[in-house]
This record gives sequence, C-alpha cells and structure tokens, in this order.
Amino acid sequence: MRIVIVTLGSRGDVQPFLNLGIGLREAGHDVQVATAENFKDLVKEQGLDFIPLRGDIKKMLSSPEGRKFFKSKNPITFVHRMKRASTELLQTMQDDILKALDGADASVFSYLCGPVLDVAEKTGLPCFLGLLNPVLPTSEYPNFAVTLKNLGPHLNLLTYDLLQFIMWMAFGSTRDRWRKERLGLPKGPIFRRIEKQQIPVLAAYSSYVVPKPADWPKQAWVIGYWYQKVRDDWQPPRELENFLASGSPPVCVTFGSMIDNEKDRIIRLIRKTLENEGLRGILVAGWSGIEKTEEGNNNFYYLKSIPYDWLFPQVTVVVHHGGAGTLAATLRAGVPSIVIPFVADQPFWAQQAYKLGVAPKPIKRSALNEKCLSYALRIAVNDKGLRKKARELGHFIRGEDGIVTAIDIIHQHLGIKK
Repeated sequence: MRIVIVTLGSRGDVQPFLNLGIGLREAGHDVQVATAENFKDLVKEQGLDFIPLRGDIKKMLSSPEGRKFFKSKNPITFVHRMKRASTELLQTMQDDILKALDGADASVFSYLCGPVLDVAEKTGLPCFLGLLNPVLPTSEYPNFAVTLKNLGPHLNLLTYDLLQFIMWMAFGSTRDRWRKERLGLPKGPIFRRIEKQQIPVLAAYSSYVVPKPADWPKQAWVIGYWYQKVRDDWQPPRELENFLASGSPPVCVTFGSMIDNEKDRIIRLIRKTLENEGLRGILVAGWSGIEKTEEGNNNFYYLKSIPYDWLFPQVTVVVHHGGAGTLAATLRAGVPSIVIPFVADQPFWAQQAYKLGVAPKPIKRSALNEKCLSYALRIAVNDKGLRKKARELGHFIRGEDGIVTAIDIIHQHLGIKK
C-alpha cells in the first residue's frame, strides 16, 4: 500500500514519524514522507521518498515574528502573533498536503497537519493521527498549552475547547475558505474534530510516563515511543569515542531546536557550572544555532548532532529543554534529566519527569543561574534513589515497541492480515 506520512515541526517533531516510516517500509509498504523542504536530506538518508511541503518551520521560529510569538502572554496578542507568523505557511501547506495525498491508500499525520482531516473528510482516505503529546480532551488533566494546574474534571475539559477556539480565531477563516474553494466542503467544526470523524489516534509515548485517560475514545491508544534505531553501519567520531573513554561519564547538554537570543550566555553559564562541579560535558547543538568556540577546554566536547540512543546511555545526566523527543530518549536511556523548559509542551514534560522522580525540580528559563543549576546537578548526579528510578523507568520503556504496535493497529484498521 502507498502510505503517505505528513508531518511538520522541528527535528524532534519530525524524526519519530520518520522512524515509523522506516518500520512501515520494512513491513512492505510504499512509504512517502511529506514534510518541509529543510528535511529533504534527512528523509532521503533514511531511505524514504520525500514530498516537499512549502514552509520552513525553522526559519519561521527564528524570525523576529516567530520569537515574539513565543513570548506572548496576553491571549489576544498571542493569537495575533500566531496568525502573522503562520498564516502564509498554512495557506501553502493546505495545497501541498492535498497534492501529496493524491493517490494515497492511507496516511499517518501529525497534529500540526490538520488539513489531512479535511482531505479525509472529502475523499474517505483512511488516516491515523500520530501524537507526540497528550492533547486529546480529557477530564483527568488540563490542556498543557492552557495551564499545568489541575482544575478539576469540568474545567480540565474546557481547556481543550479553549485552545481549539483560539486556534480557530487564528486560522478558522483560512481553513474554511480552502475547504470551500478546493474541496467543496462546508465550514468545518471548531471543536472535537478528531472524535467526530472517529480518527484512530496513535499516541507515540510511553504509558509509564503518561497513562491513557479513562475518558479517551476507544480508537485512541498509548503505544510507546517511536524511537530511532541506530543504523548498523553508523560509526561515531573517533574523537568522541576517545573523549568518552578518557574520564568519567559526562553531562550531556542539548536544547534541540530552541533558538534563544541568549544562547551563548546560557552555554557559558552551563560550562562554568560544570567546571565548578568537577564535571565533564558534551554539547549537542542541534538547530539551536550554538557554534563551537575556540576556548580551550579538554573537559567539554562539541557536537552538531548525534543519535541520542547511542550517546545518552553513556552519559551521567542530560540537561535539556524538555522537548518530547529529547525527553523520550533520556527516559529510554535510563539516565536522569535536568529540564530547563522554554515553550509549548516542554513545561508539561518537565513536570512529568519531576513527578516520576527521574529529574530534579525543573528550572525556569528565566530563573537559570549557576546556583540553581549546581543544586540540580548535585541531585541528578548523586541522588541514588533518583538514579535508580531513572534506570527502572528506562527498563520498562525499552520493553515497549511503539512502532510495531502502531503498525499492527494500522494493519487491523486497513484489513491487512499478517
């Protein structure tokens, strides 16, 4: 079958869907990945066919408007900035998704790729929503984009409708115009579209981290992470192997795709704190824009990128931003986290890691200083109970295979026998 995976976002948003794509290809399917142009090489490196979606999320996030968007506190300002930063991207994305799905037998799509729902409504295309975060409505906890404080069953549910209403205010007119002009459909519903269309939902995170709520629809499953398997022919840099072998396990520092005006100051602070604590460090720069400095320090190693599943089991702690993919790799490795959340889902995952007892209390980005980081490092490195919990949780998570489970569910819904 021709299965088109549609996904957008940062590297952490896209990579899990590529991992699923590899599994679907190995199961005998013709897999194509529709995503932003800046992921073209990454998709092809992993042996998958690439379909371009116009719009560069990285460029949008790093633009002046994108930076302002993340700093918005007032809801009206938030909607206005979201619309200004993303409307053009949405307009082109809708047409590109429609084109990408032409002739497809099924689709797996990410939460940011809602136009797949409109195409499925028009054509009857079987589709599956892949979730990296718990965003389906539930009375058990609120929508993390609204608040992290449990408001009780009724108000918790309302937070999901509130966020959907905000999104409709930003993009509703653009979406409805496209539905009418390109698909001949009436205005789409504002609330609970996934449930109304009875779309199967594959929540690609561990039930040991966030269990499935009792009031989620029956067609939703929490199935485990879609983790990246290190290729058999992949070899780490010899320099890195020598660094790891030359002393105690280092602290890994990575902020994934987070682009911050003060990134250089943050890294200097972290390097100084590690030095004061007598700890070695590895920096994985990712999309953050952090460049290698010429400062001589044999106890700090710089990397542009590296397979986390290879590196993290060899470090003592991971200091990170709390992105879903980075936290998943840390939990799977069985090592403690120190989470410094920036935006979006990151405060939620930071809170979960703390509640599970595998990380010290999260450090607010605005409150980061040497004193609080030193305190967190001493806990993460020396607290035997915390480190034991991290090892045990990693053991349970490694026992899950979210990709195999997802493929089984997809096959069941498509009537494909093993």
